[in-house]
Amino acid sequence: MIGETISHYKILEKLGEGGMGVVYKAHDTKLNRDVAIKFLPQAISKAGVERERFLQEAQAVAALNHPNICVIFEINDDAEQPYIVMEYVDGSTIRTKLENGPFKLDDAVKYGIQIGEALNEAHSKGIVHRDIKADNIIINSKGQAKVMDFGLAKLKGSMKLTRTSSTVGTLGYMAPEQIQGGEVDTRSDIFAFAVLFFEMLTGKLPFRGEHEAAMIYSIVNEDPEPIQKYLPEISGEIVHILGKALEKNPDDRYQHIQDLAVDLRRSKKDSTRVSRTVNPVYKPESKTAHAVGQTKSGMSSNAKLIGSVAGGLVLLAAAYFIFFSTTVTINPDRKFRRLDIPFTQVSYPSISADGKWIAFAAADIRGAWDVYYMHVDENEPKRVTFDSSEFIQQSSDISPDGSKIVYNVVDRSKLKVVARVVSVLGGTEKQVAERARLVRWRPDGKRIGYVQFNNPQNAKYSLWSVEPDGSDNKLEFADTVTLDGRFSFCWAPDGNSIAWLRTFKGSYQELITKDLVSGSERQLTHDKANIDDVCWLTNGMILFSSNRNGNSNLWMISSTGGTPQQVTSGTNTDLGISASTGGQTVLYYQAQQIGKIWIGNITSGTSKQITFEDKQIDDVSLDPTGSKIAYVGYTTEGAISSGNELFVMNRDGSNRQQITKGDHIITKIHWSPNAAYIGFLEQPLKYSSDSTDLTILDLSNPVSPYRSIHNVSGFRWIDNSTLTIHIRGTAQNSLYHLETEKSELLYEDSTNATLVDGKKMMAYVDLRNGKGGFYIRSMQYLAHPGQYPPKLFLTAEVLRSMIVSNSQDQYIYWGNIHNQFFRKSFSSGKIEKISGDFRGLQASQLFVMTFNDHEFAYAAHQVSGKYVLIEKLFK
Repeated sequence: MIGETISHYKILEKLGEGGMGVVYKAHDTKLNRDVAIKFLPQAISKAGVERERFLQEAQAVAALNHPNICVIFEINDDAEQPYIVMEYVDGSTIRTKLENGPFKLDDAVKYGIQIGEALNEAHSKGIVHRDIKADNIIINSKGQAKVMDFGLAKLKGSMKLTRTSSTVGTLGYMAPEQIQGGEVDTRSDIFAFAVLFFEMLTGKLPFRGEHEAAMIYSIVNEDPEPIQKYLPEISGEIVHILGKALEKNPDDRYQHIQDLAVDLRRSKKDSTRVSRTVNPVYKPESKTAHAVGQTKSGMSSNAKLIGSVAGGLVLLAAAYFIFFSTTVTINPDRKFRRLDIPFTQVSYPSISADGKWIAFAAADIRGAWDVYYMHVDENEPKRVTFDSSEFIQQSSDISPDGSKIVYNVVDRSKLKVVARVVSVLGGTEKQVAERARLVRWRPDGKRIGYVQFNNPQNAKYSLWSVEPDGSDNKLEFADTVTLDGRFSFCWAPDGNSIAWLRTFKGSYQELITKDLVSGSERQLTHDKANIDDVCWLTNGMILFSSNRNGNSNLWMISSTGGTPQQVTSGTNTDLGISASTGGQTVLYYQAQQIGKIWIGNITSGTSKQITFEDKQIDDVSLDPTGSKIAYVGYTTEGAISSGNELFVMNRDGSNRQQITKGDHIITKIHWSPNAAYIGFLEQPLKYSSDSTDLTILDLSNPVSPYRSIHNVSGFRWIDNSTLTIHIRGTAQNSLYHLETEKSELLYEDSTNATLVDGKKMMAYVDLRNGKGGFYIRSMQYLAHPGQYPPKLFLTAEVLRSMIVSNSQDQYIYWGNIHNQFFRKSFSSGKIEKISGDFRGLQASQLFVMTFNDHEFAYAAHQVSGKYVLIEKLFK
């Protein structure tokens, strides 16, 4: 066939031939690429069973999408001869590579993990390969394993394809149950994988026989050859893995290939332990009460001397750590390497203890966030979660043994941020805690720490921990000082202390260490700057990201205090930090926050982009006339925290004007109904959060505030001269009159109320125990609460949602579970879904959104991030 053209594939050369097909290299003339084409042999192409098996291979592999599995491009027939067009893999089979001798241990483990991940992908889809062997694995030119030839694969529920008086598979790799004609499942692949792994390490098969009958007898009845016979210093972990995977009874083997792959990863850290076959020496016990040289305690005097020396060495080591650890210095020749990842929207990463693997959250092209796992030397991240959430920073952490990842996700059914644990190979996620942010493993791997806010109305937060199975959830300590601000923590290497960020005066953070046993604290920094993240290294140093010199860079300080040393420099935004054991390899996150303004229309269900610059933009508000847009913009890009300003422009993006100028943070912009005034919350950068003011500007003269109301945490326009305001730290909601500058209690304590429908009705959230709910009352019945009971207005689904607008007889609100807008009539109670494509809209923006009847403006946020690796950080 060489030289012929089949469809648009020109046959170039023959690659190989087996019982189930002939494989050729061909050139795809349409897409200008080389492919591999597998044809069913002519002699059996007409036979139904073999033909079905051949097509079953295509069906099995086409359902899989994994970097370690050969990709299927096309299935077709030529003159009634079926063929499959596959990815052409430029490389050599493991069988060919074994001709040059066994693999090195590190290479065998690396390829073993990749093959395990490929099989895990197949098994998760109900596919059993049934013919794993050295001939069916190719190592490509990039050092990547590719699993080939699913021709013997069996899908769950498909026909059983076997030959009369024969078994399917390759004898030397077949599991006992496969040879005996029993049920074949994923555990049979695990057995074959173990045979292959043994062969990669030794160049031999674990079961031997001079002829077929002898081989069958060996597999079914004999123990495998001990690998120590060929590799005397092989680690005990490898011996354990092979022994468990080669068990005769499938129930005694690994039940899931991902568990085997996890143990292989762990074996890389366990390489210092060796397993030798040693002949034990029997020594009879002395019949005397105390043998010569022993004390009454049963310990020899030599042993006591050794113990004393050892104790002295421990004290010396402790003294060295205390007195000399502060002399740890940064290597001037440290290497910086940017990791190549196929995402731009990424979150804070985590690096494994050995510094070779990273876990991170990233958004796909649909904007759905999941957790990915990747080797630092390969641009091939594997998706390990499938619960697609909205973006949450600091959302994943690799366990100390490298087997699991803990991460954050929004549970939409409960409207809470929760913590879940998943294997690094993927699989079923397990929820371990609710209201859990910033999840991090304790260094011993026995507990997971996380930050929890006391309640939705209280910004104080605390540190909790939980066991990896979700049990024994307990409070570690509550920070009664911090209100608002950034939060981060990390465990000390011994797990008995933490490094903690404490926000002072609502403006800046300092680094605190806290002994969780004694409760004692030490403040390490006194910079009055912003800190974003912390990481405590095993050499006693603490890395932290700070803008203490103006830019957001990484710094290092001893856990006993001292002067910080600068680790990174430049104008990049250096944030989230993770380090390997020893701290020689550090991974950090560089980010740029981007916001682009859109206008959405709930009548047409469409949205239109207004701005296109890569600028950091936050709160956006469309004025009631629909002609102007106000938004918060940052004049300094790239800092952890910097002041922002109020801007106003035409709705088409023209005539942009900066309205404010000062050292402050602005949030929650709302226009007055006549668009003459604009209100916003304003917090000075260098003062307490208690000084947050409601500032109202007259846009005809915006130089000085028209009104300034102290210590306001939220507000809403009722009409051009009246607002509802909430004073921070109180349970009261008041009606404020601009002209008289007086306020009056709008409704009872512990309720959040507002007037709606032309002040004819009141809608309120009741926060009191036993009365929680969202209600509406007619104003004329407020004087008679017993006679006219309140009407439940909205369901629990939107209890935590923000009502964003009222217009005459209706409210427009956002349903968090369904993730879309709804319209509800006050008078009839009718609820109507509002369909539309509002790209990039997040529920968090609804708290600052103002509707112009049917239009609203919002910022579609995007985090453009990258990961940087520091290697050989210390001298």
